[in-house]
Amino acid sequence: MNFSLHHLSLIHYNNSPFLSSQRFNINARSVFAQKSFSSFCVGPNLKFILDSHFSQYLSSVIVNRRYSFLVMKEREIYSLNVMYINNTIFQVVSSDEETGGAILSHTDLYIDNCKFIECFANIGGAVFSRSSLNITQSTFFKCKSMKNSGAFEQESQEPSTLTIALSLFDNCNSTYFGTFHRKSPGLTHLETTNITKSTASQCVGCFEVCDGEFEMMRVVFTSSFASVHNGCGVLRDLSSFEADSCAFIKCSHGSFIDTTASVLLFYQIPRYASISSSFFLNNDPSQSHNIFVSGGSTLILNECYFSGDRSQEVSASGASINDEMSEYNCKGKKPSFMNDVRIGFVNSTRAGSFKIPYSSTTLIISVIVAVVLSLFHKRLSAFISKIFKDEELLE
Repeated sequence: MNFSLHHLSLIHYNNSPFLSSQRFNINARSVFAQKSFSSFCVGPNLKFILDSHFSQYLSSVIVNRRYSFLVMKEREIYSLNVMYINNTIFQVVSSDEETGGAILSHTDLYIDNCKFIECFANIGGAVFSRSSLNITQSTFFKCKSMKNSGAFEQESQEPSTLTIALSLFDNCNSTYFGTFHRKSPGLTHLETTNITKSTASQCVGCFEVCDGEFEMMRVVFTSSFASVHNGCGVLRDLSSFEADSCAFIKCSHGSFIDTTASVLLFYQIPRYASISSSFFLNNDPSQSHNIFVSGGSTLILNECYFSGDRSQEVSASGASINDEMSEYNCKGKKPSFMNDVRIGFVNSTRAGSFKIPYSSTTLIISVIVAVVLSLFHKRLSAFISKIFKDEELLE
């Protein structure tokens, strides 16, 4: 069955088979407050989520947003359809299952102007994707995982793409891969994005990408940290790598092994690999280096600027680094390519949205008032009916 709701306001407290439909498109002005273990929004054919708010706490329901969903300790979205999610907030959402605190997707997933706040799972704190993933103008704040990938995990044996643009990742953390991990053939594209204060309690403070092509431009990594090895990024077995106008600032790790890196570690550098017009400032390599290349071809550093000595900044084993056009000990250099750029979630609440009480107190009061009015209406109806019956008897 395929349900479409128009201009409907519904508060749901039980396990409703209607709301657990296998085909359910949310594409109209509707409001839901759900407080149960219902599988609503877990249907495998879910396709569109627009202007919504998901939360697991009664006091966190958003005001002035077109849809609202409330559940207790259950993943919000699971879909086998290509899925589009726009202008939606996921707040303090987690999953009792292994993967994807807010979203588990087996097909292409498009996330636009969304916000993920303190989402949690064992793997992929906010999102777990098994196909192509596109994230635009979105914010991930304090998302975390117990094992891997504080913000999202992407795994696919078939070629898939990862595209991130105009987005913000702030204070995400995990045991491994503080923000994300991707393992799939296909293109990884990062553009005009900030990743800040990403941490791993073990290894790889920010991200790891395995296989496929990798390109990024105007991406800023700030204060990425791993307690053990590899403070920011690890790149394995890529077919190509290109970075342009990026910045790595105050990245660090606690490693004592000289074949690790506080900023970027390359395993088997591809034949075409270059970093251009980028800044490496105030990073702490501990007892290793900021960039380390292990095996492969040549990494080209073109017009890059490093705040430290070359001996600390770059090193290679079984490969080479061409940095003739780059500068070291550049204390006063600062990147300017992210100035005046608006990134992350934009609160674009539309006029005419429904309004839901935003605290448990106001919601309880509303329910009490509704019950009282309902009882009053029943008594009034019974009283009027009695009057009409008495009139009929008199006649």
